[in-house]
Amino acid sequence: KRLKRLHRYKSGIEKTVIERLLSFDDEVNAFDMANDKQSSLLERAFDHIDKDKKGFLSREDLTSLPGTNATKLRRMMTNRNEAEHKMSFNHFSDLIGQNMKSVHFKKGQVVYNEDDDGDFMYFINSGTIEVSTRDGFRAKKGQGDHFGKGGIVGRKRRTTITCTTPVNALRVDKDFFSKYIVKGSPLATKLRETANKEKFDRALSIMERNGNMSETAYKKGDFIFKEGEVPHDAYIVKEGLVDVMADKHNIYSVKTGRIFGIQSQILKRGRKASTICASDACVIKSLPLEKLEKLANDYPVLKSTLHELALRQEFRRAVVLRRMKSFPNKEQLKEAFDEIDVDS
Repeated sequence: KRLKRLHRYKSGIEKTVIERLLSFDDEVNAFDMANDKQSSLLERAFDHIDKDKKGFLSREDLTSLPGTNATKLRRMMTNRNEAEHKMSFNHFSDLIGQNMKSVHFKKGQVVYNEDDDGDFMYFINSGTIEVSTRDGFRAKKGQGDHFGKGGIVGRKRRTTITCTTPVNALRVDKDFFSKYIVKGSPLATKLRETANKEKFDRALSIMERNGNMSETAYKKGDFIFKEGEVPHDAYIVKEGLVDVMADKHNIYSVKTGRIFGIQSQILKRGRKASTICASDACVIKSLPLEKLEKLANDYPVLKSTLHELALRQEFRRAVVLRRMKSFPNKEQLKEAFDEIDVDS
């Protein structure tokens, strides 16, 4: 009966839990893992809503959730029935469990294979998995990470998932997930950014494993290449920070493990920007463009990823040259848009 009365909060609770599950992999660090490894994902989501650490969710906690008609609920609540609107962790877990199923996998079990159809996404509660592809990409994921999002947006599986330890996970189906992930919403944007990062990591892995890349050290202020030069190589930052400049304005900065210098290959032209070591020292890996082209033809995922990355970088260059200012940060985006949108 208590759970039935608390059911009115279900939508707000589910939306909040989905948001927290998607944020855990960003927030987790070594300190968190040492202190929270005994806490389940649902316990951490419950603690997020229970901001006063009371051990239960109060009327105020529940009516503050998104999608809750707080005014209507407050009129329904009186001091006499307020206790009925306290939610324990057990009630919280039972309510969430109606759509988020706890599933277990054995060590060595394959959750799904590359190119399988998929209907579920998973959030790792405990244990570790290996993410692999036929082209040799390998990565590990653990508590707080998620996998399988491609399956719930209609794509075939791009990776194979194998459990390297016993794994407990929360499983969400596509119908439930689509209720809360609306196109253009912050959650949808976050998922897209995560997917893009994984694509870029896979492309990077292909280049490093198959490219036999050479390394060169640079000092702060040294040019890796200059605008107008004939292009010969693509690059990956092994150590340091590289600024990509057009007409002395910053287009973007390339951090460790990121790719640059590929527009010339994709767009078939000379260098349209200069790159400078912006940290005290830089170590840069280089790969001849002829070899990159061959790899791209051998690995379609690399080709599509490089094309997408080149277009993104070209867009940033166009904005910089249009405004003759460095590419805007988040706080400056509206101002930059207004400057460019002269016909508004």
